[in-house]
Amino acid sequence: MRLLIADSDPLILRSLKIYLSCRNDIDVVGLIADGLDAVDMCRAENPDEVLLDCRLDSVAITQQIKAHCPDTQVIILTLFGITPEVQQAINAGAKGYIAKTDKIENIIENLRTIAGGGRD
Repeated sequence: MRLLIADSDPLILRSLKIYLSCRNDIDVVGLIADGLDAVDMCRAENPDEVLLDCRLDSVAITQQIKAHCPDTQVIILTLFGITPEVQQAINAGAKGYIAKTDKIENIIENLRTIAGGGRD
C-alpha cells in the first residue's frame, strides 16, 4: 500500500515513517505537516491511504482529498478516540480513525484492514 502521512507533530511523522517503512507492503510516499499540502501531495502521488492528523482541519481536508482522489482512503489520526471532529471527518468521507496511542502493531493491522476494505 502507498501511504501518505499528514501530522502537525514532526516526532509523530518521523516515528511512523520509521516503523511503517520497515514493512514490505507499506510504501510511505510522503510526510506532510500541513493539511493543504496533503491535498496537493495526494493529487501528485495518488496514495492508497492517507493518515491525517485530526488537528489539520480534518473535515475540510478529508472532503478535498475525497473530491480530488476518490479512491484514496483517509484515516484520521487522533489522541482522543472518537471525538466530534473525528466523527465529522468520518461523515465527510474518512474511512475510520486510528489512535496515536495504539501499539504500532495495532496501527499496522488497522491500516492493512482498511486498505483491504474490511473496516467501515
